[in-house]
Amino acid sequence: MGDVTSKSNPGRLKRDIYVAASLTVIAFVITLFFIVDRASVVANGLALQDDFELLNTELANQRRSAEVTMNEATTSLDGLATMRRRDPDMDFMIQEMKTWITEDYGIRQVLVVDGAGVFRFAMQDGNETAEPSSLPLSQFAVGSAERARAWFEEVKPQLPKGWELKNARQNDRARYVLSDFATVDGQFGMILAQVVVPFADDGIFMEGDGQVNVAFRPLDYGGLDAAAQRLSLRGFRVASVGDSPDIAARLEVASHDGTPAFALLWDKPDPRTPILLAVLPLGVALVCAIVALLAIMLRRYRLALHELAASEELNRRLANHDALTGLANRAQFDRRLDSLIKSNPRDGFAVMCIDLDKFKAVNDTYGHNAGDAVLVAAASRFAERIGEKGLVARTGGDEFVALVTSGVDPRDLKMLGECLIADACLPVPFESNDLQIGASIGVSIFPGNGRTAKDIINSADQVLYDSKRAGRGRCTLAEQSVRDADRTSIHARPSATIAMPA
Repeated sequence: MGDVTSKSNPGRLKRDIYVAASLTVIAFVITLFFIVDRASVVANGLALQDDFELLNTELANQRRSAEVTMNEATTSLDGLATMRRRDPDMDFMIQEMKTWITEDYGIRQVLVVDGAGVFRFAMQDGNETAEPSSLPLSQFAVGSAERARAWFEEVKPQLPKGWELKNARQNDRARYVLSDFATVDGQFGMILAQVVVPFADDGIFMEGDGQVNVAFRPLDYGGLDAAAQRLSLRGFRVASVGDSPDIAARLEVASHDGTPAFALLWDKPDPRTPILLAVLPLGVALVCAIVALLAIMLRRYRLALHELAASEELNRRLANHDALTGLANRAQFDRRLDSLIKSNPRDGFAVMCIDLDKFKAVNDTYGHNAGDAVLVAAASRFAERIGEKGLVARTGGDEFVALVTSGVDPRDLKMLGECLIADACLPVPFESNDLQIGASIGVSIFPGNGRTAKDIINSADQVLYDSKRAGRGRCTLAEQSVRDADRTSIHARPSATIAMPA
């Protein structure tokens, strides 16, 4: 009968542990790359934020500078108009003032717009032009002039007392300069607008007639390039909004109505590579450490698993086998016997109770080690003799029982019993001594001698004692009923005793 004890599967468990360890390493590597990726995104965002702040600061500085120079340019226009009224022949000075506006203030185009929206004066690159509408700035001038007038009316109440009596470089005209980023004729820069506030000959302020000085000043690329160099921005450039829409490193500069006027673009290197190179040695070291730790743990676990498997196997064997001889124990024999009884085999089966003769004398004379040697030798011989015919078990100190499932005819059982007794009588070498024992056997047959395990074993035990009382070294078969004897091909008769010759 097979062992019904449930068994664990150490091989599968060990495989699962290896899979779990491998998944742990893979998960760690994926997590490491995910952290690097997220850190790169955050670092890139922070770097872009710093870039935006510095570039916006540079644009704000340029805007403020343009407003100041616009104030000075407007003052120059005031002076130019005053000089023309005083002395029309001062052409040299008038030309010099035009040059200042262009070269010193960086203003490329100028238009003066009156309250009716008529261009009163036009200049481009230091030269007056008789056709103001030909200037690219003209399409922005009227709208800018209207916003400048509204801005002046809003700001004027906030100007300090006596502001109009100060000279051009000390007054607060820059407070009412209106500036706006724009692209004019393909050039990127600022449109500046300021109400013209002339001075009378005696220095008394006059409100003017609503004329507005509208000018265009290109960006200071030198300042932007210097800021880009401080930020180590590669490929920095100013472009129209529609250029390179897929570039993430871009700062769109908006005009007054919120629409982008132009964009600052640069090539932002992917921070993943330097970050990955920076953390790669540490990551590799951590992975190696984890792999080494897992390897140590797996090795210890494998050893523990082997020990556990060996212990479980030993426990299973001890639960079903005799520890000294390795034969089946009483529990395994009982299960096998119960199974045979339930199956009720047609040819029946036999139980042979075997008791060793003279074993106590050997044990007392030569010691327990000698007795153990005798038991092991006898068990080995009995198991070899029974072989595939059935099962041999050790049920007590010098007591054995055999379950015979084939060849259960009384004549065959008699011959088998004689052979088992002969096997027991063979000398057992032990420490230069030949230990001599014998055996007595009692045999019962199912179902003639019983239909329950208890009955059939009691029948075999009873005739075993008959063999001992008859002088030992004998094999005795239990008596059977006539009906059951017919099933085993023998006639009813008294117990048969087979004695080994002296």
